[in-house]
Amino acid sequence: MSDIHNIIMYIVRYAGERGEKLTTIRLVKFLYLLDLYMARETGKTYTNWPWSFVHFGPYCSASLNAIEETVNLSLIKKGEFESHYADKDYQLYWSNEPTPEEIENQLPDYVISQIKSAIKKWGTDTPALLD
Repeated sequence: MSDIHNIIMYIVRYAGERGEKLTTIRLVKFLYLLDLYMARETGKTYTNWPWSFVHFGPYCSASLNAIEETVNLSLIKKGEFESHYADKDYQLYWSNEPTPEEIENQLPDYVISQIKSAIKKWGTDTPALLD
C-alpha cells in the first residue's frame, strides 16, 4: 500500500465521518486540491501526477487508477448510484471506518487543514467544487 492509497482512504473516511459519500468527480478534485495546496507551499505536488484541464476541471488518469487500487485493497468501498441528471450510473466512495490519525501525520498541517475545509465546504456540492 502506498502513501497515495492512504491519502485517498483518509479523504474518503473524513468525508464519511461527516456523513458524505464522494463521487468520482469529487474525489478526483480533492486529490487535485491536495496537489495544489502542497505546491503552493513547497513548489512541488504531492503526487507528481500530470494534471490537465478538461471540460470539468483538473483531471489525471493516474488519479482514477489510484482510486481503483484503493478500492481493490479494500481501504474504501465503491458503489453505484443513478444520476438524476444523466442516463448513466455514477460511482460513490465511502468508508465507515474511523480516520487513522497516523495518515494525517504524512502531510503538513497546512495541507490537512485545507483538505478538511474543502471537504466540509464542497463534499456534497459538485457544481461549487468544479468552480
